[in-house]
Amino acid sequence: MLNYLQNHIALIFIVIFGFITLIAVCCYLLFFLRFILFKKKKNALNNALPVSVIVVANNESHFLEESLPLLLTQQYPDYEVVVVNYNSHDDTAVLLSILEKQHAHLRVVTTDSAVTTIKGRKFPLSIGIKESKYDTLLFTRPECLPASPCWLSNMCSHFMYKKEIVLGYSTYIKRGTFFNHLLHFDQLQNALYRFSFALAKMPIMADGANLAYAKKLFIEQKGYALHNHIIAGDDDILVNKTAKKQGKIYNYTIEAAPESFTVSQIKLSFKRWFTLRRYERYAQNFYRPAHGFCLNLYKTVALLFYLSFGAAVAWAVPDQVLVAVTGSIFLLKTAVQYIIYGFAAVRLNEKQTLPLLILWDFIIALLNPLIALKKKR
Repeated sequence: MLNYLQNHIALIFIVIFGFITLIAVCCYLLFFLRFILFKKKKNALNNALPVSVIVVANNESHFLEESLPLLLTQQYPDYEVVVVNYNSHDDTAVLLSILEKQHAHLRVVTTDSAVTTIKGRKFPLSIGIKESKYDTLLFTRPECLPASPCWLSNMCSHFMYKKEIVLGYSTYIKRGTFFNHLLHFDQLQNALYRFSFALAKMPIMADGANLAYAKKLFIEQKGYALHNHIIAGDDDILVNKTAKKQGKIYNYTIEAAPESFTVSQIKLSFKRWFTLRRYERYAQNFYRPAHGFCLNLYKTVALLFYLSFGAAVAWAVPDQVLVAVTGSIFLLKTAVQYIIYGFAAVRLNEKQTLPLLILWDFIIALLNPLIALKKKR
């Protein structure tokens, strides 16, 4: 009787595990596969629109010393670099003064102090956008290096095809530590979210370290007025609210060519990363409801997959057939995940995450609810 009851409970858990696995596989095939199959149009610099590159710096002269020369020597016919020196007390002003004399297309906007309730980078970003000359804006950060002299042309060539938002990829310098590998997997996974959902006509997220959009979208939204009271959201909330269909054309696209990447030189700690993810998770409250639901659904399924697998194995252990069935279901989902993530990792130059892919996926799945709980506190 006990064995009979145990087998039935095991079957129930296996069915639940199989159903959750089916949802996960559907997410891979219905959403993530779109990024793998995506092909972009060839770049064309004929009639290229003038661009304002906007950077906000706060005591980051050590980063600007390396990144600005690369930003100022992009292979693009007409652009400016607007650096907002926001409350800096280091050598930022001196460095910018020297570079401003050497490069006519560098513009420096200095704000020594500001009494404002606007959180995070929104206030200096608003100043940079207001001071920019051109209607096409490209955003990055002081610690981010463009991957090539063609970064600007790759990101902004889409505007000639009636696009108003371009989502780019930003990663971190590779250091070989345990957390650095986890950090790169997190960037890879977020890129899959960002690019795949955008290609599925549900633009959910953006990365302010590599993002371009038309200035008119910022004006139409009255800047960051709807979410000035929170730290995050200067990039993804604005994009989520302004991405739309105009006639038969969607006004947004993605850019995933290796030449279009930016690479952050900052040595991010786990505590800082966790805090940033907490801010971003809170910003999801301001997404379109259906978009936020889809993103959270996948994260929930990712966690339930491992929990249900553990429960199914625990109850199926005495029966080798049930254990084999459970293992087969796990291997099926893992195989599909490795194929999808494998192609994405090659495309985004994150191949170092593949050997321990399941470990990174398991850790992130466990951390997601902790980030959400931290958000509520």
